[in-house]
This record gives sequence, C-alpha cells and structure tokens, in this order.
Amino acid sequence: MFATTSSAKMKEAFIYSLKVWLTGVILSPVLFTAIDIIIHRNIYYDYQNALGFIGYSIVYGLILSIPSWLLLWLAIIIVSKWGVAIELKKVALTVAGAVLSLLPFYLLFHNDDKSSDKDVCTWATTYCLVIIGGIWFYKFKPIMPII
Repeated sequence: MFATTSSAKMKEAFIYSLKVWLTGVILSPVLFTAIDIIIHRNIYYDYQNALGFIGYSIVYGLILSIPSWLLLWLAIIIVSKWGVAIELKKVALTVAGAVLSLLPFYLLFHNDDKSSDKDVCTWATTYCLVIIGGIWFYKFKPIMPII
C-alpha cells in the first residue's frame, strides 16, 4: 500500500464532501419542486415560477448549509480512517448525512406554524434523500494510514 500525504488525504475528503454537498444543494430544490407540483397539484406553478423558486432555493441552500457541509467534511475525514469495510463507512456517513440534513430544518422551523409542517417535511426529506444518494453514488476513497 502506498501512503498519501496529509494534504492529499484532506483534498480527497474535501472533494468527496463537496460533490455530495453540491449535489444536495442543486438537486434537492428540483426534487422538492417536482414533488410539490405532483402532490399538491399546484396550479400556481409555471416554468418561470418553478425555475425562479429553484434558483433562489439553491442560493439559500448554499448559504444555509455551509455548517452542515463542513461537519460532513469532518465526518468523512474521521470515518475514512476507520479500519472497516467501505460499505460500513458509507453507512456511518449515511447516518451523519441524514442528521446533518434534517437537523437544520428542525432547528430553523420547529416553532413554525403547524400548517407548514408538510412543506418542511418534504424539504427536509428531499435534502436527506439527495445527500444519502450522493454518499452512495460518488466513489469514496478512504484515507489510508501513512506507512
């Protein structure tokens, strides 16, 4: 086995976390909008409104999810050093990704009007599913110990 430098390890974890995070930030608003149109049969949506909503949702998602992304990056660094199979590492990252996806919604919206619970649940679920999908979709390169 070849050892990688510490900066190379950090770069691999950074790139993996960035791919997962950006996938969540970009695809979650698209998925939410599609679900909202289908489930609620929202007649107020047209393509221009949907694209505008998706656009500002991406911007808000980028800004508001930075702490979760940084914590995901840290989780990836920690988990990648574990001496277990890749699948178990991805399971651990799945749990971390789910918590880091759901927790901000809870913290931001748990005191909101109960009539908005369905939308908040749909938002949180779409982010959670896309983040978990990204964790399993992208190739995960564990950090190898320096020999």
